[in-house]
Amino acid sequence: MPPRLGIATPAPLHATRLGGVLLTDARARAGASEGALVVAEVASEALVLGAFQRAASTVDLDRVARTGMQLARRSTGGTALHARPGQVFFALELANAAALGGTSDPARALNRHVRPLLSALGRLGIAATYGGRDFVQAKGAPIAWLGVTHDVKSGSIGIEALFAVDEPFTLTPADDLAHGAVERWLGKTPSTLAATLGRNVASSEVIAAIVDVYGAHARDETSTFELGGARALDPRTEDPPFGALVEEAMGLLGALVEGTSGSGRHALGGELMASPHALDAVARALDQVDDAHIEATLDAHLGPSSGALLFGVKSLASIAKVVRAARAARR
Repeated sequence: MPPRLGIATPAPLHATRLGGVLLTDARARAGASEGALVVAEVASEALVLGAFQRAASTVDLDRVARTGMQLARRSTGGTALHARPGQVFFALELANAAALGGTSDPARALNRHVRPLLSALGRLGIAATYGGRDFVQAKGAPIAWLGVTHDVKSGSIGIEALFAVDEPFTLTPADDLAHGAVERWLGKTPSTLAATLGRNVASSEVIAAIVDVYGAHARDETSTFELGGARALDPRTEDPPFGALVEEAMGLLGALVEGTSGSGRHALGGELMASPHALDAVARALDQVDDAHIEATLDAHLGPSSGALLFGVKSLASIAKVVRAARAARR
């Protein structure tokens, strides 16, 4: 019988390559039936965009160029993060949402699979909680960021996390174009594991705790493997900014409509988390419909019966609003 969970041999990861981990087909490399786990120390510094953000709408690109800061991209959506040494990166590739005792509903996958992470933090002496958002908190402050992605074709789930061991993961106000205009983290100031515990914490402690808990979660039916092959995802700095932005639960939604014929060519994104294929498909479908059919098109591709993941968006009405605003900006 194949092992349920493959666990990568811990090795430092460059910040620019974090987003490529979930694209390495690690579960197949490990020969595991249900999942593959990668937990690694962050070995360099970069501003890491969410999968659906546009660099020109997110960060001050002139400042990035002046400072020489590297830009990268994740596999999951959500807000941009400042990845650097003093943090631990986590990636979990699952065959489906129900793997490793999960749930059949992709929308609830993050809620279910974050529980072992809370247990791991508990082993370190941190009473952490998860409130259904994009972070884990302790003592009222976010200490780990969370992201999720879903493949509508295969049903696979990917989860990413960034633990602020002794360095926070937030962008500086100077880097963040939306600073002061958008309330992130429910208005709370992110902290670190070291500040929460009041002592120094080694990244190796955090990695060991997570690996031990997930190994037990898989009933010790595990194997080890070498990761290798994680590539840097293109931040696409040449992409134009979104034509319209609307604030939602976890940050900004964006839309851009280009072209002069028909309804134009649509692009959707921002700080939401979603099934990438579904987001691409709904953008193509919007190219073919007029304003009266926007809501029905969104519901067909992203609504409850679509089978797609949509996280961080309270209502499809917000996406409809930003699409209409982007169409108006094009005119």
